[in-house]
Amino acid sequence: MDLTLETVESDASHAIGYDDETSVLEIIFNSGAIYQYRNVPRQVFKELMRAESKGNFFQNNIRGEFEFWQWDAPMAKFIRGEGPATNDE
Repeated sequence: MDLTLETVESDASHAIGYDDETSVLEIIFNSGAIYQYRNVPRQVFKELMRAESKGNFFQNNIRGEFEFWQWDAPMAKFIRGEGPATNDE
């Protein structure tokens, strides 16, 4: 995976990155939690980065829409979350 994170100005997020090869969106939150969202179209990432409020865009367009993995860095634990079911699973 070739993912470069970019620091962002947001009340909730510290850095955001996207990997074109795997279509993975990674968000590092200010809490230390790291989320990787699978099968995210590049256009969604681009819109997130352009959004005036990244938190609102995240809530309305990403959260609950994609399967994700979560790492809680301070607690060093891994959680796998499920998004909506797809026909290819």
